[in-house]
Amino acid sequence: MRIESARIRGYRLLDDISISFQGNNKETIVVGPNNSGKTSFVEIFYKFLSIDRGNNFTLDDISSNQRKKLKIVAEKIEQDTNGKEQYKEEFLKSLPEISLQIKFSYDDGDSSLPLADLIRTLDKDNNYAHLACRVFIDRQDKIFNEYIDYISSRNSGDNINGSLDCDIFKFLQRRSNSLFKLEYAALDSEEIDYYKKGNYSGLGYEKVEYSAVKKAVSCSFIYAQNKFDDTAKDIGHGLSKSFQKYYKTVVSNDDFDTNSVEQGINSISKIHDEQYKNIFSSIIGDLGKFGYNSNILPTLKVVSSIRFDNFMDGNAKVMYSDEFGEFSENHNGLGYSKLIYTVLQLSFFLENIKNSEPVAGTNLIFIEEPEAHLHPQMQEIFIKYVSQFIEDKGLRDVSVQIVITTHSSHIIAESGFSGIRYFRVNAHEGTLKSEVKDMNVCFSNLDISSRKFLEKYMQLRPCDMFFADKVIMIEGATERLLMPLMLKKMSDNSRIDREYISIIEAGGAHAFKFKEMLEFIGVPTLIITDIDSGNPETNRSKCRTDLDGAITTNSTLNRLFTGMFINENPPAKSEKCKDNLTVKYLQELAAEKKVFKNIRVAYQIPENEKYPAGRSFEEAFIKANLPIIITEKNNFESNIKSKIKNINNQEKLAEDSYEISNSIDKTDFAFDILMLEDWNIPNYIKEGLEWLNQQ
Repeated sequence: MRIESARIRGYRLLDDISISFQGNNKETIVVGPNNSGKTSFVEIFYKFLSIDRGNNFTLDDISSNQRKKLKIVAEKIEQDTNGKEQYKEEFLKSLPEISLQIKFSYDDGDSSLPLADLIRTLDKDNNYAHLACRVFIDRQDKIFNEYIDYISSRNSGDNINGSLDCDIFKFLQRRSNSLFKLEYAALDSEEIDYYKKGNYSGLGYEKVEYSAVKKAVSCSFIYAQNKFDDTAKDIGHGLSKSFQKYYKTVVSNDDFDTNSVEQGINSISKIHDEQYKNIFSSIIGDLGKFGYNSNILPTLKVVSSIRFDNFMDGNAKVMYSDEFGEFSENHNGLGYSKLIYTVLQLSFFLENIKNSEPVAGTNLIFIEEPEAHLHPQMQEIFIKYVSQFIEDKGLRDVSVQIVITTHSSHIIAESGFSGIRYFRVNAHEGTLKSEVKDMNVCFSNLDISSRKFLEKYMQLRPCDMFFADKVIMIEGATERLLMPLMLKKMSDNSRIDREYISIIEAGGAHAFKFKEMLEFIGVPTLIITDIDSGNPETNRSKCRTDLDGAITTNSTLNRLFTGMFINENPPAKSEKCKDNLTVKYLQELAAEKKVFKNIRVAYQIPENEKYPAGRSFEEAFIKANLPIIITEKNNFESNIKSKIKNINNQEKLAEDSYEISNSIDKTDFAFDILMLEDWNIPNYIKEGLEWLNQQ
């Protein structure tokens, strides 16, 4: 038995999203940039399904889209001087609502008992159940009438100095304590729309009590990064309290032998009782002087409160020891402390699941950012063994599903891609909304070669594209070293240096393999690559970009543009070119033709009309910075110094730039550039960054 998927509507940025879950003992990994809806996704499960559940929704939880719709209707009512009743139906339909709809599945061999109250079909071939959780504004007719009266008062002489504000949300806020109603229902199928009270007919669903919900699903939450003081001294003693909590869970099991513990506690309590009697007798006696009559009032005494069920409270501490002594729990660093806490909490929840009567059909455990304060190797180990940990606890036959929210590229790399659910915020009709991309769908549609490459690449080179505002793909170390400086140079007229940019080094031969994935997640991406001109007459050997008939040997450019080239300019494709595009075609390509959905490709273009485009970054940089290279030639440390020592004019440097760029050490040249006080970004990169800035 397991949760297949969930649909959330109306909650903050989650105006309408659907998300699938990994199977039993498998992790669903929730990733995305900051403020993309990851925390909201966890919170809505807490508010509807946690043991601490309650009517704790507020107007702040309402999605922007719903707020917008209600505001439009409210303004119509406000501005209409008569006939306000005509807006009643529209007003009621626009009242906000939040819902969580969950789809369960079970196999023929599973007991369907936990889902019995949610199963609405007798079809033996339909092994699904559907739960709808819904919070909405109660007494809606009354709310409408009160709002009409409120507006009327505002427009009357009672509105002194305009003190009454007719803003609909301020009006509702004053009634927030009794505003919302929470309910649960079993649905015939996931097609039944239980969202919005005014839109369903009453067929296809049946309201259920929360007791039925508890049988179907149990939710636990581990907020790993919030339980410790981020100081050298954990004054909250988070670990000690957690061990106390776990102890209580274990000893509550009937199979645990507690006789010896109880005997010891009783002996200690008797000793304490005698001590308290001796110490406090004089104080109790003095109370009589102040009018306390022990003949009439109950006898006052102080007794030990140590009992079997509470004796660890405040009486147990975590200590670290070595051969030289013992140390308090704040002796360890935050990383290890938080790892211990997370594992302990996970053990606590698993013990509760194992000892529950009855065990819920599905047990969801949410773990928020387990990587907090853990170094990369520990992050990888955690995600690698968390599923095995559950099985080792004897829960192999119990449905446990793990949901992990993370900002760790290392956790992503170790977990694989099938479980990744990517959250991203997009603007839609003037409001921001989260959308969720199932990476399993993306990877199942990739060809085998691309899928294997991406899986291996992500494992060996964990990258942060899933957390970035934008992505820049580059060829090698030179561009990686200089790209931060280029972004700074763009900062005067752009916001790009204030955004989180993921820079991925993929080479010119493999960047195209990222295309489908980048298009799928929708993050704006700039691919910067070399035009790599080659001579078709000499087995595609290197040549200048202005050689007649020159082709590009760059795999990414050939893969991305060949189809366009064949369709638009077939005569230019000669037999000698085979599967390669001509440089001439690429040079003449309009800027808008270099854009593929959310991806823009940048390759060398001329720096001015006087000189042809460079073949590589180094050649393009030289041609973009002729004066400064002439001026600074004696200050260079790389071998370019010897190549240009006798060049004293820009024309000669531009003419020789092809040979020079092919003979210098690229990395050393990049370090020389770092030492320059001022330089120009080559045109092709500048144009690409300008496009990226506009996205």
